[in-house]
Amino acid sequence: MHPNSNYQSGVQFQGATVPKILIWGNEVYPLLWRTVGTYSSDNGTDDQGVSIASTAADIYNTIANGEEALSWANLPMHGFHQWRKGKWEEGKNWVNNDSNAGWEEVIGSNYTELVSWYETVVTCDANQWQACYASSPPPGYCDDYCTDQVYHFYTVYHDYPSDGVVTQRSATNDGGSWQGIHLEAPNTNHGEFKRPDRVRPTLDWVFNNGDQSGHFQIDLR
Repeated sequence: MHPNSNYQSGVQFQGATVPKILIWGNEVYPLLWRTVGTYSSDNGTDDQGVSIASTAADIYNTIANGEEALSWANLPMHGFHQWRKGKWEEGKNWVNNDSNAGWEEVIGSNYTELVSWYETVVTCDANQWQACYASSPPPGYCDDYCTDQVYHFYTVYHDYPSDGVVTQRSATNDGGSWQGIHLEAPNTNHGEFKRPDRVRPTLDWVFNNGDQSGHFQIDLR
């Protein structure tokens, strides 16, 4: 389901006349641990994943503080304990931040794009152009002699919502012709789509003709 994947490219120009509502999950930080928590067991919840990660980060932090105390209690080994402290802090930072950033890159919701181009800049004035042509140079020589190619670039940082597995762009077939109404399922990760209690508000909107949109409705009986 990654943007520009073979699947997405294959369905890009397919269409259908049946009305569609494309529901996409928008999970909140910490994205990875909430998704892991939901998949941890049949009845797992996103909060369980957050709790596990929080406990791990607290353990790392406690050990790091212990290494700090040891570094001053044992001055000959000060540097060694400071080094160990730094490693435990790296572990804590990975749990709290780097793990989520890395996972977002894996699923394609967070990535950087380099945009670059060359600009042709004229380096000769009118007299220099005339002098160049007057020397009867080979074809194209003056164009090369009196111009320069200047390289430009800038970086675009992309950060798209996702359900922890599938990005909004993929879930809504961004750029494809197979379109419909885009509906957000807030605070919902990929595993929670099979949990009636988590997606019920979103599905209620659909089947109750949400906001009187008229896009899709079932007669009340």
